[in-house]
Amino acid sequence: MKNSPAMPNGREVIETIQRRTMPQEFVLREFLPYLLNRAGVKIGLAFSRDIAPYAITLPMWRVLVALWENGDQRLLELSALTSIDSSTLSRLLVSMQKKRLIVRERSGADARALSLSLTHHGRELAEKIIPSHVIMNGSPFLD
Repeated sequence: MKNSPAMPNGREVIETIQRRTMPQEFVLREFLPYLLNRAGVKIGLAFSRDIAPYAITLPMWRVLVALWENGDQRLLELSALTSIDSSTLSRLLVSMQKKRLIVRERSGADARALSLSLTHHGRELAEKIIPSHVIMNGSPFLD
């Protein structure tokens, strides 16, 4: 009986695939996802400085605008609209409620669910902060 070649283990298979598919050169500063992330971070920091006089954070602004645009929401809906993890959003909403920007009320249909809405102060603040050119000229995000 001839000796059959040994079967490669999983690590050997992965290393072989990597040797065949890995580029010879990789430059992070030219990698599009990295560049997009850096641009997003810089835009977010600049915008955060712009809204700092209103004593709110960028995530708070996202919640204000989402509720202003879409009306009352449940936690999971608002989490999806704002791209904020629901546990993080829950803590953020406590801060926003203390600032009297939002109200949490039990939903009529489901007593376990909370309905989140802007207070009068929250609505005024959202309308003050949303750039006037977006309100006056319209935006594809507000349709």
